[in-house]
Amino acid sequence: MKRFPIQITGRIAAKVIAFLAVFPALFFACKPSKPLAKVEEQVRIETPFSGSQYRSDNKFIRAVYSHESEDISQAKTRARMKSELAIAQTAGSLVKSYLKDYTAERKLEKTELNSNYQAIGELWTREHLTNCIVIGEELYKNKTTGLYTYWVAMEMNREELYTKTVSRIKADDRLRQDFDEQQFRKVYEQGINELQKEQNQ
Repeated sequence: MKRFPIQITGRIAAKVIAFLAVFPALFFACKPSKPLAKVEEQVRIETPFSGSQYRSDNKFIRAVYSHESEDISQAKTRARMKSELAIAQTAGSLVKSYLKDYTAERKLEKTELNSNYQAIGELWTREHLTNCIVIGEELYKNKTTGLYTYWVAMEMNREELYTKTVSRIKADDRLRQDFDEQQFRKVYEQGINELQKEQNQ
């Protein structure tokens, strides 16, 4: 039998080439990706007090911490200390930022008063807060290890942060003479408004 060579026209050749170019992409697209498989095998676990009502906002500074111990009392004490320290550090950072803006507007950046104002912010960082309020607490026991884990959510009112900062400034003779509370209030509220805008984005 006489065989006839297969002739491929230009149009057919173009289609074949296009198919061969697309085929690898289709092949690999059909295969499930490993990262997706890893995600599907995992289970999402939410920690206690992970809702928005336990996060800092324009009215409260909040913190959530836990501690594990063989003793319930120690677990509770340590968790509260961690939470209070976190709030104190946040408060200190905020106060230093507000006072920095205030001294810049008052053109006090290169004066001795500026150092005194910044010292007020440092006091917040080092202070052991007693005005934090517990807004949630939960206790867990590990069945395997027998250890207790205490979770605590705490908050401090931002208005109290303002009031106490102003009281400290007025208690300093050098700062009290120059202090413009109305201007500081303006700077403080501006900082709160900027925080609110960031949270709404």
